[in-house]
Amino acid sequence: MSTRLIVSGALGLALLAGCAAAPSGTGGSAAPAPSITATTVNDKRREREAVIADCMKRKGFKYVAISTPRVQAEVSKRADNGDYEAMKEIRAKLGLQIFSVWVYPNELPGGQKVMPAEANPNVAIRDSLSAAQAESYDQAKEACFVTAVREVFGISVKSQLAYYELMDKETQRINAQVDGDARFVELAAAYAECLKGKGYPIRRTKPSELTSWVWEHFSPEYDALIAEYGDPKDPSKFPQVPPAVARPLLDKEIKVAMDDLECGKDFFAAFNPVYNGLYAVILDKYGLVRV
Repeated sequence: MSTRLIVSGALGLALLAGCAAAPSGTGGSAAPAPSITATTVNDKRREREAVIADCMKRKGFKYVAISTPRVQAEVSKRADNGDYEAMKEIRAKLGLQIFSVWVYPNELPGGQKVMPAEANPNVAIRDSLSAAQAESYDQAKEACFVTAVREVFGISVKSQLAYYELMDKETQRINAQVDGDARFVELAAAYAECLKGKGYPIRRTKPSELTSWVWEHFSPEYDALIAEYGDPKDPSKFPQVPPAVARPLLDKEIKVAMDDLECGKDFFAAFNPVYNGLYAVILDKYGLVRV
């Protein structure tokens, strides 16, 4: 699953595997996933940030609108559409982006860079406040986010968590849709059998869930790093694991990711364009973009 979206586990994993959502029932013959980095999406993101900043000002807090446009790299677009060579290129360096976040901090597929948390001026603004002020800041930002998504996207929720939970429900709906496609079920079964033949434990074989096995495979090591390097006083802060510690784990992850790709290449070629097309519609609705 980058800042990571609060979406269903299976989907978040599929996204990182280079799989994700376009109307199903097409037997995999849907058009390639549309780009969702259109100007209108970035404009809406900027508008949302502007509303939040104005709202925070009225509440007595400073907030800097973050309006950097997000553009999906070409290699990532090709991977979304199940292109074997593109997926291979990404995985050969980043695996499924489990441990690469510490080896290549703030780097996305295609070499794109993302703003590190410490470079976000709003992090510094909040950190400069007392504990009581920071709590008030968080409450104000939550209220302003709710106001902004209602005004800009027409989505009424009571909290930011509820916003992403609503998105998650829509994700679960498309998961059920693709899981009912006989062609995807057949391809997923062959994909799973290949992995089992390589000695990997595969417990879930639904098309929308299958790629989660890699994350589950590495979850003990990942959780151990979070426990060792995380801040117990502030669990919300993403831990800074030394690259030298994460590198051996990334090397193991890359090998597994390449085995996964070889077993799943036929599945990805059919599944990715359909699933990512469906998911693109959801991201557009909620003002999010693929990277």
